[in-house]
Amino acid sequence: MRKRLNYETSTEFETDNQILTVQLRDVAANSDPTRLAQSLAFTQDLSDFLNTDHLPDKQRTVFALRYLEGMSYEGIAEATGSPIGSVKGWLNRATVTARVYLEERGWSECHGQE
Repeated sequence: MRKRLNYETSTEFETDNQILTVQLRDVAANSDPTRLAQSLAFTQDLSDFLNTDHLPDKQRTVFALRYLEGMSYEGIAEATGSPIGSVKGWLNRATVTARVYLEERGWSECHGQE
């Protein structure tokens, strides 16, 4: 039986006066040095994005809960005590901001960092 190697890293950011730690895992990174370097660079860029004031707190919170924790819109609305329409609006604005930020740093949706 072959053991699958993986690369795991964590990043921390503060939102709503809480520090959240997110672990990111790339199951193919250890077998490919280029992919490992890309994973490290992406993790750093994502951490930088979440640890700066690019997003208001509500947008940062819903972005993290949706994309890093995998919560549903309903779960986020319940966790934040906010209407689901507000959650969707904040998430949309946060996603657009994240996309622009990451694209400015060379990340594309299909190709990783160029």
